[in-house]
Amino acid sequence: MIQFEKYPSAVIDSVEPPAFSDLVRWRLKVKHGAQTWHYLQSEEELRQWPPTRWEKYFLDLPFNDGGWGIHTQGISTVFGTALNYVVLRTLGLSADHRALIKARAKLHQLGGAAAIPA
Repeated sequence: MIQFEKYPSAVIDSVEPPAFSDLVRWRLKVKHGAQTWHYLQSEEELRQWPPTRWEKYFLDLPFNDGGWGIHTQGISTVFGTALNYVVLRTLGLSADHRALIKARAKLHQLGGAAAIPA
């Protein structure tokens, strides 16, 4: 198990970090207010721990236009798309992943991250 010293609640539930991060295998666990992301290694774990709407929202549900909104009922916004783009890149998703290619196109269409209202 990898424990990050600076952030004790940040735990990757694995002996070795995965070489490739498959987004559908990440699960968010909240216990006593501490939030940790767990990477499911096997098909059995995937069956036992189905994704919640939160994992789907962050990892698998950009809108059809490639962007994210501020909430699930809204439209794609510059803020929502830029925020989720940065989060997914920080989590290790490759810039050439199809979801991020669509997100970049949506960001350009909306005027880029500089168009976020202050």
